[in-house]
Amino acid sequence: MRRCVLERNGRRMQFECPNDLTYLRAEGTIRKEPGTIAWIDGFEEGSRFWDIGANIGSFTIYAAVMRGCKVTAFEPSAENYLVLNRNIVVNHMDRKVRALAAAVDERSSIAEMHMRESLPGAALHTFGTDIDYTGNSFKAAYFQGAIGLSIDDACEVFGLPVPHYIKIDVDGLERAVVAGGVKTFAQSDCRSVLVELDLNDASEVAHISGILEGCGLTRDDSVAGNVGRDHGKVLVYNMIFRRPS
Repeated sequence: MRRCVLERNGRRMQFECPNDLTYLRAEGTIRKEPGTIAWIDGFEEGSRFWDIGANIGSFTIYAAVMRGCKVTAFEPSAENYLVLNRNIVVNHMDRKVRALAAAVDERSSIAEMHMRESLPGAALHTFGTDIDYTGNSFKAAYFQGAIGLSIDDACEVFGLPVPHYIKIDVDGLERAVVAGGVKTFAQSDCRSVLVELDLNDASEVAHISGILEGCGLTRDDSVAGNVGRDHGKVLVYNMIFRRPS
């Protein structure tokens, strides 16, 4: 199987790539989202990091290898989850990273994933709804059963320690994910949250910003390289919130 090998600051990461899409994702780990990389580079060594919407684990592996983070990676797609776990193993990170085959939602439930396509590395799937990131319904290529957890239930019911850092990248389902984590975001241990938003959707930005700011977090637009990415009708921006020191 083809592998993508990346080196940074004397440390080596490798990714198994069963197709071209997974190779592009792996190869673009450092280059594609410099703001996200700068955010992770600022983590304290050994921090607890949740990667919600991990896909094949690009940022999961980066945080574990480069910052020694204890990572919990959430990825409900069966095809992506397989590759994610292979990447954990080939990087010898199985004692630092726990991958969970679960969606994250406002409430814990069992529901169907509406899958765009059967392809490792694919994205834009939805959980429990056929409404996509543009706000329109779409016809799924197929359906996959999945368990959904809220952030608060993951901590309160299942006993996961409150994460220091949380990345939320769930292709339009961010509102539901954030709504299910209010108690966790308000904890002093939760130092920063990065959430991918569409800057063209002012009401969504205001709604999610209001929730996180109500939990004591403040928006930080100062991270180097953190700029919007134009995807046609959607202007994607990784909005970062931090707890003031």
